[in-house]
Amino acid sequence: YPSTYSEVNLKFMQNLKLLYQIPVGFSDHTTDLLSSKTAITMGANIIERHFTLNKRMEGPDHMLSSEPKGISDLVRFKKYYNKFNSWIKTQNISEKNKIKLITGDGIKKIQPNEYVTLNAQRRSIYSKCFIKKDEIITEDKIIIKGPGHFIQEESGPEYAQLIIDFIKGEAKGFEVEAKVKDIKDIL
Repeated sequence: YPSTYSEVNLKFMQNLKLLYQIPVGFSDHTTDLLSSKTAITMGANIIERHFTLNKRMEGPDHMLSSEPKGISDLVRFKKYYNKFNSWIKTQNISEKNKIKLITGDGIKKIQPNEYVTLNAQRRSIYSKCFIKKDEIITEDKIIIKGPGHFIQEESGPEYAQLIIDFIKGEAKGFEVEAKVKDIKDIL
C-alpha cells in the first residue's frame, strides 16, 4: 500500500468479466492514473480512486489519491479512450513497459505487500468476558473485531457455532485459546 504496477494484474479483471459475464471494476491504489487508464481501456466498468484536495496532506491515503485535476483527467480519458489497442499505440516505450507490468498474467494471487494489510484488517472471534471451563459459550459472550489472529469471521457460521457449542477451557477478555486448527481437532 500503495500498490506497485507489477501487483495490479488487470488481466485478472478481464478474466472475471469473461467468466461471469458481469460488469467489473478496478480499485486503484497506485500513486498515479496509469493503472486506472489501463483498466478503462481493458474494459473496466467502474473505477474506484481515492480523492484528496492535496496529495501532500497527512494520512496514509493522500499519496495514492487523486486531486481534482486528476479526477477530471480520468473522466475526460474515459470519454475518448475505451479501446486498449488504439490507446497503447499513443504511449512511449517507458509507458508501454509500465503498462505491461500493470496488465499482469491474469492469475489471482496475494501480493507480498498485501500480507501486512490483510492481517491488520482481518477480524476474529474473541471472548467479551471471562469464560469458565466447561461453560457453554453463547453469542452474547463473544464479539467479532480486529485484528484477526484467530478464527476468522469469514470462516463461516459453522466455526462460530462450533465455538459456542464445543470449546472447553478458559478464555479471558481477548485471550482466545482456540484457533481453527483446534476446532477441527474437536470434530
